[in-house]
Amino acid sequence: MNNTPGKVKNMDSKRECLEKLSYLKQSFSFSLGAYALATKEPTARVIASHKIELAGDQICILEKNEKGPQHWLKYSIEFSQSLTDGAAKTFVRQTFLMMLLESFEVSKKYAQNNDLLSNFKSQDWYPFVRHLRNAIGHNGVWSIGKKVNDLPTTFRNKTIDSNLDGQQLGDFIDWVFGLQLHASIYNWVYLDGSNQ
Repeated sequence: MNNTPGKVKNMDSKRECLEKLSYLKQSFSFSLGAYALATKEPTARVIASHKIELAGDQICILEKNEKGPQHWLKYSIEFSQSLTDGAAKTFVRQTFLMMLLESFEVSKKYAQNNDLLSNFKSQDWYPFVRHLRNAIGHNGVWSIGKKVNDLPTTFRNKTIDSNLDGQQLGDFIDWVFGLQLHASIYNWVYLDGSNQ
């Protein structure tokens, strides 16, 4: 199965959808680990003593003076000091938002391909996640529009209403809340009753 982000593939089987949802959560978890390693000592110092070379489809982690593989075109990244907390958190935030956006997309595709779309849309979290997905997909800006009949919508203690239209998403969704949303989507796929 291809787990790379981008266009959603067929997503015909429950197993395939659950694998993709797990992959998305693991990617977010990996970004948290990278954040911890890159911003805290003693590991930040170790990272700063290395460089990364990209050569074709290879990723090489090298000592500062070490030579990488020969390739006609390379890109080298050096960490002269630990990453700033802000830069590292931006990376984690982007992975987090991608987890939420892609979780909605792959689950919707699964529902469409298995005649479960009406069930999917009937979930209490569906309108909330749909509007959140749209905000993430529109460069972090709420894009609600005029012909919306499912607002206000609330999930846990957060409410989306038409007053958010045009505003920045910002930190509307925190880490734990996003993980609860992801778990709700995952649980729907897992428990949907389809034997696919």
